[in-house]
Amino acid sequence: MRYLKDDHELLNYISDKEVFLVCSNSFKKTILYSDIKDTIKKYGRAVIEFDEFSPNPKYEEITKGIELIKRKPASIIIAAGGGSAIDVAKCIKGYCSLNDYNLFFTKQPVKNDIELIAIPTTAGSGSEATQFAVLYYCKEKQSIDNKYILPSTTYMKPELLKTLPLYQKKSTLFDAYCHAIESCFSVECTEESREYAYKAINLITSNYKAYFLNQDDANESIMKAANFAGMAINITRTTAGHAMAYKLTMIYGISHGHAVALCLEALWKYICDSHHRTHNFIDELSAIMDEYLEIFSEMNFDNPLISDDDIAILKDSVNVERMKNFPIKLSELEIEKIYRYISR
Repeated sequence: MRYLKDDHELLNYISDKEVFLVCSNSFKKTILYSDIKDTIKKYGRAVIEFDEFSPNPKYEEITKGIELIKRKPASIIIAAGGGSAIDVAKCIKGYCSLNDYNLFFTKQPVKNDIELIAIPTTAGSGSEATQFAVLYYCKEKQSIDNKYILPSTTYMKPELLKTLPLYQKKSTLFDAYCHAIESCFSVECTEESREYAYKAINLITSNYKAYFLNQDDANESIMKAANFAGMAINITRTTAGHAMAYKLTMIYGISHGHAVALCLEALWKYICDSHHRTHNFIDELSAIMDEYLEIFSEMNFDNPLISDDDIAILKDSVNVERMKNFPIKLSELEIEKIYRYISR
């Protein structure tokens, strides 16, 4: 992974390239957006833009992006935004070389020479550091995991976090926090992933209050934390907390980080209150989770009121592969109890 250090290095790097910009509407309000367009314009070209996607990107939306880059080829894709913008750009890069991209998410991405530069405008998903992307087809989550969609270059600009609403700061921070903790839970945990996770956790716990106050040093630290957490889950993948969270977002309209935070809190408390409390990893992570629960309580996240009908939908939605990464095999009844705890 290459990291660009400032605007000048970014603009100099892309100045003579054909640029396809996948960006959020919030990024369009930044000076950097204008600078990118002006830099390319100096060379007699225009930036090709794509912004027609939702916070939870849909298959049909990404298909439009693939069609656009096929009509107007580029040598560089710049993904500027939160996790959704970066995921959309990953899919466009990974599948634009397919002749038949119908239901592209059922196929393997294809290696090509298009460079992908990620500019995160939130500190949460760590998508700039992972080979994963998420989209929705017929309201069902689809996951892509392939090395050919991993960004090769990242530019982290902490100033972009200054205008984020407080709720978004809280929820994206907890997305990163949960990534780091879940990577420690994962049966795929390694010394390398643990090192990244601990760096992320330490940066979050030391800086979250100043981050919510929009202090410059804290913005930089939390952006680094999200990147480290992304590097950790790129090795381990996520576990039960994320597996149980996605449908909560779709049904109740809460943010992804909010949903994951609720799931991890309920999951941990259920495990510690049940016969599972004898597992070794509980002792190993108890101090980390005690601090997590304390910070979680400060967020005042609302708990959705989950109906019996929704419980059945939620249970059926859980990603079995992600549950396999968790060191405890949870039964359907236990998963139901965890969801009911969230609705307490």
